[in-house]
Amino acid sequence: MTIPKLTEQNILDALAHIDKNGVPDHNKSTKYFLCTEGGKKYPPKYVIAVADHIANGTDIFTQGYNAVEAKKFLEHLGFAIETKQEKYELTITAEHATSNDESFTMDNLGLGDNYRPVDVYFKKENGEIIRRNRSKGEQKISNQTMPRIACQIFEKQIASLSDEQKENFPVCRYTPKSELICGIFPSVEVFRKHKNTLEYLIYKCDTGRQFVIYCWNIFSPIVFVQECLKRFGAPGDCFVLTYREKDEPQSAPPEPTVPMYVNPYSPKLIESKNIIFRGAPGTGKSYLAKEIAADIISNGELQEYAKLSQEQKKQVEFVQFHPSYDYSDFVEGLRPKVNDDGSMGFELQDGIFKKFVHRAKKNFENSQKTKETIEKEVSAQEAIEDFFSGVELGVDGFKTIKGSEFFITDVDDERIHISIPANDTIKTLCLNVNELRAMLESGEKFERIKDVTSFFGKTFASQAYSYDFALYKEIRAKMGKKPKVTAKHEELKKYIFIIDEINRGEISKIFGELFFAIDPGYRGRAGEVSTQYSNLHLNLNPATRLGARTQAALRDEQWDYVVLQEMSNGPITSPKRFFSSVEELCEQIFQNGAVPILYATWAYQKDGAKLTAMGMNYDEMYHRMNDAYHQAAEQNHALIADVGQRFYTLSESQNLYGADGVHPNELGSRIAAETISEVILYGQGGGVEWNRP
Repeated sequence: MTIPKLTEQNILDALAHIDKNGVPDHNKSTKYFLCTEGGKKYPPKYVIAVADHIANGTDIFTQGYNAVEAKKFLEHLGFAIETKQEKYELTITAEHATSNDESFTMDNLGLGDNYRPVDVYFKKENGEIIRRNRSKGEQKISNQTMPRIACQIFEKQIASLSDEQKENFPVCRYTPKSELICGIFPSVEVFRKHKNTLEYLIYKCDTGRQFVIYCWNIFSPIVFVQECLKRFGAPGDCFVLTYREKDEPQSAPPEPTVPMYVNPYSPKLIESKNIIFRGAPGTGKSYLAKEIAADIISNGELQEYAKLSQEQKKQVEFVQFHPSYDYSDFVEGLRPKVNDDGSMGFELQDGIFKKFVHRAKKNFENSQKTKETIEKEVSAQEAIEDFFSGVELGVDGFKTIKGSEFFITDVDDERIHISIPANDTIKTLCLNVNELRAMLESGEKFERIKDVTSFFGKTFASQAYSYDFALYKEIRAKMGKKPKVTAKHEELKKYIFIIDEINRGEISKIFGELFFAIDPGYRGRAGEVSTQYSNLHLNLNPATRLGARTQAALRDEQWDYVVLQEMSNGPITSPKRFFSSVEELCEQIFQNGAVPILYATWAYQKDGAKLTAMGMNYDEMYHRMNDAYHQAAEQNHALIADVGQRFYTLSESQNLYGADGVHPNELGSRIAAETISEVILYGQGGGVEWNRP
């Protein structure tokens, strides 16, 4: 049952009825009062029940809604509600969570947004009370105190869990129908791969490891501490949380309104996800498509695309197919680029459709974030932009904590290129903007490079962290002089992609493996696929530009050696496809008169987030990769450039990885190049000797 539809007059009639008949003792309020100008006070839930009785003839019944809901409803009608500030006590055992606050329910933990903690402690079955041993700088009491006490008490038991058990550890469920949030993660980076939010706490163990779990309002950790009690606690153990209402409770978000579209095709497109218009040229198909887009984007307010604002037009993308249009234009493809040293190279760039998808995805993710999270992200982004806009590239110098001077030579959305003149080993380095952004968004204070290493869940610092730390300090110093950023919650928007002249393009060549995802049943994770530049086997598909070029090169040109490199984890995640692709390509290479070389890549960086996400340790990934490449080489009489073995041997003493823990840094790239060169020159390179079949 929900609060019935009532008017202001219905409530006034109820007050008159109560003035005449009074309030039964069991209906008197202990928390809220509806106050009139004459100073009279009435219990809100009982007022609504009487108003419903008078207006609709129902029984006077107050159990279908809680006091907070009644309070908000009456405030919405313009009545003044006075709050009697009380402290409430919530007791959490392995099986139950009970409070003397009548509005508390495990079916809606989102109500925790309206309260703040006063005290919390752990009570053992023998009556002993344990409180939080606060670390330096930790608040005396906060929404994170209760889960921190749980981690403090059960630290050893949690640490002994396997990676899989930690990842599946229940943490929060706001309502019975909402997602069960799980996971105790080793770093913020790993946490954000599972849930991209700043709503987390970091618990640092005495051993140096850390636990990162989801945490937001005062009630969000209840599921986590209950699970700790179930697994590790004694039968009589419990947590006791004392809390009170905030001075200004956060109001619930308004109910979404249903748009009233004008164009009859708009609701059909919303339901079916796709519409195809066919007809003779010049009959208005493209114009109609833009009308529908304008109708949907404006929620029925505008019918002409030209009248949309510039911001609204970003929700619509238009493309026209033609015979030469292909996958690299539409989804992604390799494009030439000039390297820092002036040489030419290639880089993978997104096509128009993939860029559009990223815009829609970003809006969806932002719409799920709280106002506080958005403000932190906006503040960090503005600070980064302000800082780099004031840097004279190649001129302004900066210093690391050890005094090494470096210069910023270029900056884009993803990378910071620096030069280090005094470094005899590495003169240039590429930093990851996202790492710097994550540090600023976190709100944590980084006092030394070890803090950066710990934040990213690494055992050893990479060379990049010294420069990240130096830039972080420069940006933080300027952030402190600026006023606090305010931001609004971003609403979830609709995005529309219009394809004109679709019949003029070769669909299989343009969409590739994405074609079946047009079917609404394969949207989202149900239709998740790897794109063409992710897998070795797609060099065999002549319907794509990549495959066509590879096949033409093997058929029409002469080569001495052909190097085959699979996606970084392909031999493990898709072994059947890997072995069949190597077999077929090796056969084509031998027919060309050339020698195939398998470029055996490396395991992801030890203790890195990418490796953790794979669900295996460093040795396991190395041996599985190594076995797969050697088996494929032996079965197909191919040479093997065993770069993975070189990394395995040298990475303990040298840093060979880039910032993401997957790709090589400059030293790693040089070792890879040397290994491949040895194979070409001497017939072996970190691998097995070769004999032509």
